[in-house]
Amino acid sequence: NITISAWVKTTQGGEGNVIAANDSASAHPLMLGISGGNPYVNDGGDTRFPPAINDDQWHLLTYVRNGSTGYVYADGVQRGTYTSGFSLSTVTRWSIGQEWDNVTPSDFYTGVVDDARFYNYALSEGEVGWLAGKTKPFDKPF
Repeated sequence: NITISAWVKTTQGGEGNVIAANDSASAHPLMLGISGGNPYVNDGGDTRFPPAINDDQWHLLTYVRNGSTGYVYADGVQRGTYTSGFSLSTVTRWSIGQEWDNVTPSDFYTGVVDDARFYNYALSEGEVGWLAGKTKPFDKPF
């Protein structure tokens, strides 16, 4: 289980990795970033989570993996889930603002990153909301 979170501000339309994990063979078990202006995760295939956040405003981008489920949040609001299958056991380096293909950096993020955080556990939905500055209870459907 893991949580990765960072405040981002961008106008990027193409793919850019805010945070990426690579192994010694330069494979990328996990990438979190912007693709087509939308938050996205790649841990074997790209999964986008609209709507776009490339409006040149600050947004909190958060990824949580709990068991085999990956959760993507923007501004403390869950955008979606997917089945996650990556392993961090082979990761030898982490990057902010790029990832590595072979021996060269690639997929550069264009924008500003602040307050990047890594947790070795899955934050709850309420904890992610707190990171985003939410102080009132979340509305829950009955």
